[in-house]
Amino acid sequence: MAPYKAQIAANHPALQGHFPGNPVVPGVVILDHVLRAARINNAGAVFSSVKFISPLKPGETFAVDTAAGRDGRMHFTVSVGERGIATGSLPASENAL
Repeated sequence: MAPYKAQIAANHPALQGHFPGNPVVPGVVILDHVLRAARINNAGAVFSSVKFISPLKPGETFAVDTAAGRDGRMHFTVSVGERGIATGSLPASENAL
């Protein structure tokens, strides 16, 4: 399956004050895109684990790759090119993947 790709615009409302002069996309915005990539539209979705590796800057095109694990979880990686942004997993769902 091809990775889900997205970009957060520099004028996204979540960027106000996060951080002036050096904007960084908040983790919650990134995780919202992980749920979109997994096609889970459930506000109650709980992540089993998430590790943020490096910041995502506004305007950077990022990819979310998802894979079903043998452990019953959906595993994901978020990256900009070769640079890792985040990794983690969430419980698999009938709506996922």
